Amino acid sequence: MKKVYKISALRQFIILGSLLGSAQGVFAQSFKGSFSASESEVKWHEKETKRFTNIAQDCLETSYAHHVDFFKRYGISPYYGSNTWFRRASTADKRAFLKKIGKNPDLVSQMEITSCVGFAMKCYQKAFEATGQGAVWLRLNSYMGKNDYDGSAMIEALRSLGWYVMFWNPDPSKNEAWDRDERARTSSNNGSWGYHAYRYATVTKQKKYYKNNIDDAHTMVGFDDRPPASFRRARLFLGVAHTGYHVFAGFKGYVIEGHSTRDIRDFSTLEVGDFNPLANGGAPHGLYRSGLVAVPPGEEP
Repeated sequence: MKKVYKISALRQFIILGSLLGSAQGVFAQSFKGSFSASESEVKWHEKETKRFTNIAQDCLETSYAHHVDFFKRYGISPYYGSNTWFRRASTADKRAFLKKIGKNPDLVSQMEITSCVGFAMKCYQKAFEATGQGAVWLRLNSYMGKNDYDGSAMIEALRSLGWYVMFWNPDPSKNEAWDRDERARTSSNNGSWGYHAYRYATVTKQKKYYKNNIDDAHTMVGFDDRPPASFRRARLFLGVAHTGYHVFAGFKGYVIEGHSTRDIRDFSTLEVGDFNPLANGGAPHGLYRSGLVAVPPGEEP
């Protein structure tokens, strides 16, 4: 029998959250703009699922292999975070910095910007375009832009194409402890941190997470450090944590994720690991404790 988790003081928490979050837009009910796919586009996407997943998976693996090889050769990553000073620097300043740390300034031409959502989108774009769905990708990308490239918006768009969306939370009994911890550590809360209990309540009562509609609120809940075998069989997935704050992609239970704030000398600009948030070394990396994950048509549990 499925374990049921109780949330203490839930009513008070929801009322408090509504009062505090309304000013932040944390509890908004819908994304900006809209994304829709025609019946023929949905059928084509389903028909091309196998090729789509293979292309996206190959892109993820190839990109990480390039990162590893580049770092071994030069001691820096070929990717630099979108929220780093290096990204904001001029080409001349980038070259000067590389020279200062003993690297060849010409390496700048081989480097590219990345972020968690940007890394995932790069590989998904490649899969859309290679399977004859470039027009769909353009609309999806536009929709993402209207929503500040929120990974949750991308998941909602994929759902319109037949993807199956699941809420994940390895141990809901720890929601309130996680919330206290995150609020204590985060001085400025943008609505992403410290809302595990609230999100869990809306998922279980309304099948709604943030602005997303949920297909499955049970399969990926309460697994502790033993993710469901059914999820590990999925050939591709896209996940978000903390209300879309972090985005991660992967396949067969294996995560490959980018980060927007790491120094180019930090090997963890790209990271890999098994999807296992509560396990030591498990992914997504960075104390991400609940969120959403979507799998392509036919890959649902």
